[in-house]
Amino acid sequence: MRLGEITNFGVTEKLNLISDETWVLDLEDIEKDTSKLIQKFRYSERRSLSDKNSFLSGDVLYGKLRPYLNKVINHK
Repeated sequence: MRLGEITNFGVTEKLNLISDETWVLDLEDIEKDTSKLIQKFRYSERRSLSDKNSFLSGDVLYGKLRPYLNKVINHK
């Protein structure tokens, strides 16, 4: 079975407006190999410059940029 047959692979909701209380996750927040969340910032504390994608609990995130970093996180 192909991934696209069971999920909407690569489709996310882009946000135009972000609340100051929204959690912003960057690759630098995840420890390599251990999947440990190193730090957690709200948008008011760190204005991310990357694209703004919205994710829900249970979504699977896969970073296509530098996959060799082995940074995976399962956070609820």
